[in-house]
Amino acid sequence: MLRHLATVTLGVCTVSAGIYECKARESQTVDNHHRQRKQQADPPHHHNSSSTHTDNIAGEKSKMDYRQESERVANKVYELYKDTDGIISCEKFAKEIKVMYKKSPEFEGHIYRAECTLEGSPDRIVDFVLPSPKGLRGKWDKNVKESEVLEDVDENLIVARSATHSAAMGLISSRDFVDLIMIKRYDDGIVTTNSKSIQRKDCPPKDGFVRGTNYHGGTICIPIKGEQNKTKVINLVQTDLGGMLPTSLVESALPSNLVDFFVDLDKALKSEID
Repeated sequence: MLRHLATVTLGVCTVSAGIYECKARESQTVDNHHRQRKQQADPPHHHNSSSTHTDNIAGEKSKMDYRQESERVANKVYELYKDTDGIISCEKFAKEIKVMYKKSPEFEGHIYRAECTLEGSPDRIVDFVLPSPKGLRGKWDKNVKESEVLEDVDENLIVARSATHSAAMGLISSRDFVDLIMIKRYDDGIVTTNSKSIQRKDCPPKDGFVRGTNYHGGTICIPIKGEQNKTKVINLVQTDLGGMLPTSLVESALPSNLVDFFVDLDKALKSEID
């Protein structure tokens, strides 16, 4: 996640001498991982005439399974949005954009929360945040290398793969993520994207990419009462980039990347992108 509902962190990572050693270890780890996943992806074939078409192709969940899972994801994201206990503010950023963090309840890193006010309706902002071709993300986010919709479950629910560019002159490998992404609308006008990484047999890790994991996160768009066409936008990000990158390196880059994301999104909303 990271700017995706996860593709944020790679853009401004600082290169240090330690990354060179890290890159070598990471490449070996990724190569081994690819070999293991290839073996797992090519099991002996057993024909079962009673299998469904989906089982024969990819063994994926049904649309109903994905809908049920997405509701659980949306409920969890809403809980994270409401839970501000113990959150710590990053003081070094401009007043217009607030960045905060706290220990993640899901992995050994932190959950980051970034907030700002943008011009545009919640629905328009969500359209700019969603990955292409479902949304407009690929037209303005320079950190996105490629994106695709693997399954269009319904108008508010997709399974998507997105990938970042490599960073630091190739020293940091491209990352990719496979996420379940749901749009949810609330009675008070709030519109949210809610996402979480999932596994797909039809989309195993690819050569040249390190598969990352987005834990529960998303974008919450809250209309501001009394201010037409203005929306408070909250990004919740908790991402494991995988590989051998030091956690301290990743987390030192995240706050700046979250700020850059909002700056770029604000420019895109004011442009002629459609």
